[in-house]
Amino acid sequence: IYMARNPKDLVVSYYQFHRSLRTMSYRGTFQEFCRRFMNDKLGYGSWFEHVQEFWEHRMDANVLFLKYEDMHRDLVTMVEQLARFLGVSCDKAQLESLIEHC
Repeated sequence: IYMARNPKDLVVSYYQFHRSLRTMSYRGTFQEFCRRFMNDKLGYGSWFEHVQEFWEHRMDANVLFLKYEDMHRDLVTMVEQLARFLGVSCDKAQLESLIEHC
C-alpha cells in the first residue's frame, strides 16, 4: 500500500515535522529546506524517484497506489478500497465506526 501526496503539501508537512523533532531539530529556512528537498539532501533519497517507482507498479495486483488528497476528499471510499485490497469484509456499522476513529 503506497500513499502519495501532492509534493507542495508534502514539503510543508515534512518541514514542520523536521522542525518539531528534537533529534532532527532543523532550524534552517523553509526556502533552504525546499532546496534540500529538491536536491535529495534530506537523508531519505529522492522523493520523486520513490513515487515514480511505485507509480510504475500501480497496476500490479499486489500494489495499491493511493493519494492522500483522495483520502481527505472521500474517506469512506478509500477505506472500502483498502478493505477490498486486503480481502477484509466489513459491514456498514464497522465501516462507520472505523471512519469515526480516523
